Amino acid sequence: MIRLSAAILTFIVLVVIQVSFVQSLPYPFSATPILFVFAIFLYQYVSLNQAIWWILFGGFFFDLLGIGTIPLETFAYGASAFVMSLCARHLFSNRSYYGLAATTLLGLATLTLVEIVIMMLLNIFTAPVLIPQDLLFGRLWGMLLALPMLLILFPLADPIRRMIRLLMNP
Repeated sequence: MIRLSAAILTFIVLVVIQVSFVQSLPYPFSATPILFVFAIFLYQYVSLNQAIWWILFGGFFFDLLGIGTIPLETFAYGASAFVMSLCARHLFSNRSYYGLAATTLLGLATLTLVEIVIMMLLNIFTAPVLIPQDLLFGRLWGMLLALPMLLILFPLADPIRRMIRLLMNP
């Protein structure tokens, strides 16, 4: 029960930081994908398997609260979580910065691609939702800002792993 409570609390804190703090920053910095970076870091480097679900639930919360970039964010985030899970487990090393960076960039690229496809489908059947170039530039900034964020997290891996072990195995 403590394990689940700690995972849920961490997820809620990351969503609150993403929604309230990061979104209020000036333009390039407001595109920083805090939830994505922490989730892939914890999933791939720290081996916390619940973290991949945070991405899917993050998309669900963005849909639920109506603060996502496009409607149906859950599908885009779900596809991205699936691709990141495959990359983390079968394609890239879990102990290198380059593996983390590549997994994060591929996950964000998948998110962007699926969002553009959903946007194009919505633009065909309804009024235009968003211009794809705006979404693309915002996601490119997010990809660019995710890399230094991983550089900040990487040296903190061992203390984070010890803290998670302490929380998950009381």
